[in-house]
Amino acid sequence: MPIVTISFFDGGELNIPGTDATMVSEPLTDIMGIYEPEYLQKALGYPLWKLVNAALNPGPVPVGRFQDLITGGVEYTDGNGYTKLWPGLNTTMNSPVAKYIWYWYQRKKASYSSSQGEQKGKTENAQNVDVATKQVQHWNSMSRATCEMWDYLTYSKDGGGAAKYSEFDINQVDVRWFAVINAFNI
Repeated sequence: MPIVTISFFDGGELNIPGTDATMVSEPLTDIMGIYEPEYLQKALGYPLWKLVNAALNPGPVPVGRFQDLITGGVEYTDGNGYTKLWPGLNTTMNSPVAKYIWYWYQRKKASYSSSQGEQKGKTENAQNVDVATKQVQHWNSMSRATCEMWDYLTYSKDGGGAAKYSEFDINQVDVRWFAVINAFNI
């Protein structure tokens, strides 16, 4: 069961026009099938990802701690003693998974390969503009949300005061993968 659905890209900041058309929905669904598991495995680390993946596939939304991770709305106390709210991975406006997918969808759609090399499509009475600014904005927003998730995974406790996600180890995550970027690639 995927965390992100096509509806995440229907309007709002992550809008992908034409999601109701097959020529958009099919490639988007394919990209979602590739990049959602990739994000989760890289961001959660393999041991926790394996458990989350087993809880999600096949079937309904998991219950308990994995439901908390996915649907959010959970308070926790961070390392500085402040109470924070974890919004969840499937919060439409703030899903780091959806932002990751949107970023890679836009990267893949920015050009297409032809026998003459990489090309951009032309639309009558329209002009292509650089999508890099939006890509950087959404990637960096995903990066911040991923850091918030790591905070939640590190400090969240169960009812008995034990680590709720003891399988999570930030040392098993290549945090450089989620570093902020800029339009100049520096």
